[in-house]
Amino acid sequence: MGTFGREMARKSVHVAMGGFAFLLVWLTPWQAALLAAGALLHNLFLLPLYGGRRIFRGAAAERGHDLGIVLYPASILALVLIFPQRPEIVAAAWGLLAFGDGMATVAGTLARGRGGRLPWNPDKSWIGLAAFGLFGGAGAAALYGWTLGVAVEASWLLPVLIVTVVMAVAESLPLGLDDNIVVSVGGGALLCAALAIDPQLLVAKKELLAGRLVMAV
Repeated sequence: MGTFGREMARKSVHVAMGGFAFLLVWLTPWQAALLAAGALLHNLFLLPLYGGRRIFRGAAAERGHDLGIVLYPASILALVLIFPQRPEIVAAAWGLLAFGDGMATVAGTLARGRGGRLPWNPDKSWIGLAAFGLFGGAGAAALYGWTLGVAVEASWLLPVLIVTVVMAVAESLPLGLDDNIVVSVGGGALLCAALAIDPQLLVAKKELLAGRLVMAV
């Protein structure tokens, strides 16, 4: 399998794993933590034994261990432990990671350089950035509403979309940190801060709302 095929296979798994976030509505915090820990152990010890090298990147295929694939479930486990009583935060951040980060790479790879490179990071493209915003925002919003069982309202949709934009930019920066950590834990923390804003400010005091969103960021 060539580099292109390996990357597509890797990101297909990355995106598909986001489907498990829909189960959070039925799981207790401890059940979710145990499942995430199980996935972490699986990716660390079992996946390399039965074909993990087909989706490992570069030198990781030779070593037999891929840090990014291990950090994916580790970041979900961290979210569950940080927000045990806020499964909607975990689900939305997971949506950003699975659908935003995943589709950014898929779109950028398929574009093959078309659409222009980002001036602050030539390894990333405008198409990838747009894909993160589109798919990450849709995934995060769908998972947030599904997990809470609520209809779409500006009081939570606006913060989710703002956080999506911020995390799309953060994912595109050459930070030297793994995207799995930046997008999931960073997105979850930022979303928690943004959602703490009084929703009445959306109607009553838009200037104060804007100021608090800046502070949350």
